[in-house]
Amino acid sequence: MSPRLTDLMHDRADRLSAPVVDLDAVVTAGERRVRRRRALAGAGVAAATAAVLVGALALPQLGPASNPGRTSGSQFSFAGAFSDGSPAYANGTSVHVAGREFTVPTDVHAFVQTTRGIVYADRGGDVWSATGDEATTKVGTIDRDEPRLDSDGSLAAWAQPREEGNELALLDQADGSVVSVPVTGRASEVRVVALDGADVYARDRDRVVRWDSTGDRTTPVMPWSGDVEVADVEDGFIAYRAQEAGQDVSRVTRTAGEGTTLDAWMMLDLSDDGSHVLGEIEPDVFAVFDVAAGTHQPVTVPGYEFVIGYIWADADTYLMLGLNKPWDTTPADLLSCELGGGCTVVAEAVGRAGNDLVLGFGEPMDG
Repeated sequence: MSPRLTDLMHDRADRLSAPVVDLDAVVTAGERRVRRRRALAGAGVAAATAAVLVGALALPQLGPASNPGRTSGSQFSFAGAFSDGSPAYANGTSVHVAGREFTVPTDVHAFVQTTRGIVYADRGGDVWSATGDEATTKVGTIDRDEPRLDSDGSLAAWAQPREEGNELALLDQADGSVVSVPVTGRASEVRVVALDGADVYARDRDRVVRWDSTGDRTTPVMPWSGDVEVADVEDGFIAYRAQEAGQDVSRVTRTAGEGTTLDAWMMLDLSDDGSHVLGEIEPDVFAVFDVAAGTHQPVTVPGYEFVIGYIWADADTYLMLGLNKPWDTTPADLLSCELGGGCTVVAEAVGRAGNDLVLGFGEPMDG
């Protein structure tokens, strides 16, 4: 992370009445992991900038919620809720989806959602598969200090430490099968950064690689020297941020060093077709970016002092967290928003960001 950005964050924190940003964690880490956690766990910083942007913001309107997980005359099932794509969240050992909840054996530290359930990492470094309808099972291990998972369809991927070396693991929750491939680098160096279909994207010691799990082939995608942040990969499009000619550049492209550049301080998640990306144009100013046009639209929602979009549900729908003051005690709401349209509150008072709430983007939220 550049000294200029670090100074800016310290200046912004000094102007606030309460310390909502873990500056030590941000300064020492410097990767997308920390930026993303800061955007969610430290969400309250946005109030300092939101007031001056009101005139330029898109204002999605709130609408009525739907009733996922059941059809007319049917019984509720967690399988139906996950198949419908109803967004899940976790508090401790409780997993909530479609207005219902189930419990898992250990506290959820980070998780991803699939079309069959969730795959989560606990604080002990174990990885579990949970569906709500069947027994939760342990399916692997992960770096307990910096867990990172990703999902696509019924698949979930993560980097798995082994005594004889590290590997990339891929679980199919449809049948419970796990396949893996060895990679180079220490546990702290190997991270899954994206899952695109059956292709696992990960960084090892000195590069970003793509593992085609169907053909069991691993190929290099781009070099990694500590200054590359891969946000997501969808439909072959890679959203990443890197240093080019001494400048930070954000791109969405099929080939590293080419393609569209975006005015993004941080990118979070690509839509399923790679046409739009969620991110920030500056610290704590959320926007939706149009990849083909190279443009962006800042977004806010009436009734919330700060919102942050964190993941796409499909090509046209993304999920947001809505917050109000006081940040440290007011529970957040979970919103579903249509691209260019309105937003729906899908779950109220889901927890406190940075405290007892975990969202399904594959990383911890507690710093």
